[in-house]
Amino acid sequence: MRTIARTPDTEVFLQKFRENGEVKAPVWFNGVVRGEETVILFNLGQTSAGLDVHLYPKSDMEGGSVKLAQGVGGQKVSFPGALSAEDDLALLASTRECTRNGSPEKKEGFYQYSAAWDSKHRVTLAEGKTARVLFEMQEMQDERSP
Repeated sequence: MRTIARTPDTEVFLQKFRENGEVKAPVWFNGVVRGEETVILFNLGQTSAGLDVHLYPKSDMEGGSVKLAQGVGGQKVSFPGALSAEDDLALLASTRECTRNGSPEKKEGFYQYSAAWDSKHRVTLAEGKTARVLFEMQEMQDERSP
C-alpha cells in the first residue's frame, strides 16, 4: 500500500461566495420567454455554480415542446410530458432532480445544471407560447484546507 503525503494546499473545498466577509445572496433571473430566448447569467464567483431552473407555462403545452440548451446547444434537455398552464417544471441542481409541481418528472437528454461566468441558457417553447422562467444560483469560491 502506497501512502501519498498531502500538503495543506492540496485539497480544495467550495464555500459560498463572500464579499466583505459576508455570504453573497443567491443570484437569480426572473423573466418571461415567448417562443425562444437565451438567458445569460453572470456568475462572479470563482467557479461554476449549481443552477436551479423553474419554468411556469402561461398556457397548456404539448409534450416535447419545452427544451433547454446550454451554450450553443452541446447540452440539451427536453420534457416529453404535456404541461398545463401554471405548472412548476423544475430542473434542480440543488437536489439533482427534475420535478413537475413537486413530483418527479421525466426528462430526455443531459443538462449540466451549472452556470459559469457568462453562461448562456436557451429556452425553447412552441411558437407563440409563453412561460415565466426563474433561474437561481449560489455563487461559489474555492477555499484551501488548513
